[in-house]
Amino acid sequence: METRKINTEFEQGEHFLEMAHEAMNFPNKGEMAYLTCINAKKALVDYLTSMLVHYGEEIYSRDAEVLLNQCRELSGNYLDLKIDGLLRWENGEEKPNHYLAQEIVQSAELARELMFCEML
Repeated sequence: METRKINTEFEQGEHFLEMAHEAMNFPNKGEMAYLTCINAKKALVDYLTSMLVHYGEEIYSRDAEVLLNQCRELSGNYLDLKIDGLLRWENGEEKPNHYLAQEIVQSAELARELMFCEML
């Protein structure tokens, strides 16, 4: 059952990361940035969730910062994962833009890579 849950969360992350990459090509820059940020955030959350499920941890929140802190308690590898851009956007400190969107996508990609390392 847990393997299926890990795969489901990971596959959802893959789907949302792909959507984030596709959104990067939208001609409308405002729409592109927003859709990229939203999909990259969903991918990041799914990758973090799949890592926690992999270790049999309870998921109490879908908040990226909470999930990341749980992952950091289990693996020091997650100390390198920074989500500052996502937090600035969620806190209203920065509006979606091309550079922020790229930063959040990079965070999701690193979370994906770290999950691969944990599964080895």
